Amino acid sequence: SAQIFQIEPGGRHVKRLAKLEGHYSPVIAGIVFPDCETVFTVGLNGCGRFSKWSDEQVGRVGISGVTAVATSKNGQRIFVGKEHGKIELYSSNGELLSEFGDHKGRVTALAVLPDGCRVVSTGIDGQSAVWDG
Repeated sequence: SAQIFQIEPGGRHVKRLAKLEGHYSPVIAGIVFPDCETVFTVGLNGCGRFSKWSDEQVGRVGISGVTAVATSKNGQRIFVGKEHGKIELYSSNGELLSEFGDHKGRVTALAVLPDGCRVVSTGIDGQSAVWDG
């Protein structure tokens, strides 16, 4: 499961807002979008899911083979590295916009450049690349 908390300034008061049930393996990563409602979580099994935390359920539409994730500064684009060496670009509502990349094996890390349009990837193949998303 993934949990969403509200932390008051100073960190003295913490309130759990939601617990997202539904991943079949431990959740290892998560991104909250600027609407403060949409989240993208990734399980240890490589399943990524878009959810609305107020629903307290993990989204049903999953993305398999997720190995890395990064989001643009404005949160409008999410880059997802995959087991097969590709990178998928999604909108904040979960729509697949494009697929690119050619690592030989899994993508190990992603970082979005400040312009929000380019992403740096590294792969298990030892290669690094900069892509126009």
